[in-house]
This record gives sequence, structure tokens and C-alpha cells, in this order.
Amino acid sequence: MYCRKCGKKLEDKSRYCEYCGAKVNDEIEQMDASAKAGAGTNRRWIRIVMVLCVIICAIIGIGIFVFALPKKRTPDAVADTSQPVDRVATGNSEERMDTEIEEIPDTETETETTEIPTEDLDLEECAQMYMDIVRQQEESSGGDCQYDLVYINDDEIPELVMGPLGYWTSLYTYDSGKIYTSMDEWAYGAGSGCYYYLPERNVIYRYSGVGAGVINYDEYWRVDDNYEACPYYEETLSIWSFRDQNNDGQLDYETEAVGESSAYYYYGTTELTKEQYEEYIIDGDYQELIGTKSAADILEELELLCANH
Repeated sequence: MYCRKCGKKLEDKSRYCEYCGAKVNDEIEQMDASAKAGAGTNRRWIRIVMVLCVIICAIIGIGIFVFALPKKRTPDAVADTSQPVDRVATGNSEERMDTEIEEIPDTETETETTEIPTEDLDLEECAQMYMDIVRQQEESSGGDCQYDLVYINDDEIPELVMGPLGYWTSLYTYDSGKIYTSMDEWAYGAGSGCYYYLPERNVIYRYSGVGAGVINYDEYWRVDDNYEACPYYEETLSIWSFRDQNNDGQLDYETEAVGESSAYYYYGTTELTKEQYEEYIIDGDYQELIGTKSAADILEELELLCANH
């Protein structure tokens, strides 16, 4: 060790320079003091950390103890009854008793909603709209029409037919809140038979003749996807008492004689045999497509239809 003032060599444990008298161990003492202070500080932090560890361990222990305590049964803590429970321990292994797990009733009251079938709603609305048509017709016609409900298609919704007997027929169809006019005052009368239909088969038929029966027509219609009565076949079926040689659709007395054969059959302008013609005929139990009830009667029937649905 050397003196920091005069530079002379001194012994390691000397506190004063023997040459100049300067104190040489101040730095050493300061270093010792710092070391002691640091050691004291470290000891304090160690004690703090130890205390914190003890506190944390105590908290964890208390939590485990509380969690392990038996809990009071509540509706939310009822055991799952979907799994069978035969026996539950209530003491030592020798003392057991059967315990039934009671179902806790659901306190929430389920409100039952009665849904009205769509068909019933349609029938009620259909009846209301048909009544409006009947009332309007009575106001405009003065009460000379007759009415009825028919079933052209195989559904639950009827069609409304009306018209003055011997003059014309109208047919109305309901679907999804709208009324469609399938037949709008289709005329019939002298030389033309009334209209017929096959219930629930969507077939409308009329037999008519012209020229005092020289030409007779078998006419078929159906209600299409647009709710309009359209021809069932692309061509007209007809029976002639003469062969229409020039295909002009009428009897030419100079060139076409009546009575050469009992009948000639046509699909449009194509001549058929009787057997071929009969293949186009649609058989069934036809009913007249005309009204049979007064306005008062049909309104009463429609009101009952509403009340029943």
C-alpha cells in the first residue's frame, strides 16, 4: 500500500503515513461502511420477501380450506339427475341410506302459443274476399245472379262461381291474399251448352254445336299457374257431319256433302278415326259449373266458413 499524499510505501494495515502523517485508511473505512450498509439493506429485503411469502401461503391455505368446506344445496347445485344415483354415503361405510334426488321444478313458466294453421287463415280471408265480390255484384246487377262454391283443384280453398243462368259464367280463385278471375263472364246459351267441371281434377268442359249440329265441339280447359282458364289441348276437338275437304271450317254445299258418313273427327284440322278421337275425351263425373244459390244463401255459407276457421 502507498500513501496517496507522498507516495511512500506503507504497511497494508497502516492508518497514517509514517513519513508525512496523512491519514490513509479513510477510503478503506468508507468501503467497509458501504459494505456493511449494503449487507444491512439486503437483510431487510430478505426479511420482507420472507414475510410476503408467508402471507401468500397463508391466503392460499385459507382459500383451499374454505373451498373444501361442504356447501349448502341450492337449486343451481342439484346433482345431475340424468345419471343414476343408487346410494349416497352419510356417515361411516357401514351406515348408508337411499337418497332420492328430487327434481327442482322450473320456476320459469312456459307460455304456450297456439299457432293458427295457414290453411285456416287462407280460408277465412278467402271467404271475406268472396263476400265482397258477391256484395259488389249484387249492387251492380240488381240481384239476377246465382252463386256457389266449387272445388276445381284438389286443395282446401274453394272457387267462387257466379252468373245469371243461361247467359254467362264467371269463376274466381283465391291464393295468398289475392283474388284471380279465371273466367270472366264466359257466355253460353243457344247452341252452346253450359260449362261443366270435374271436381278436384282441374278440368272444365263444354259441348257446343253450330249450324244446327253440323259441327259439334268438345272443349276442355284447365286453370293454369296464372289462375286463368286456358285450353286443355293445343287444338280443338270437333265432330263434323261432312269431311272438311278444304279445311275452311265450314260447310261448302257445292263440294262437301252432308251424310256421306255418320261423322268425321278432327283434332284441329287433322282428321282422326273415332278411336283416336275418343283417346282425347276426358271421362268422369262432371258437375254443372253454374251458381245454384242466392246472394243471401252464399253469404250465409261464407260467414259460416269464417266462423269455423
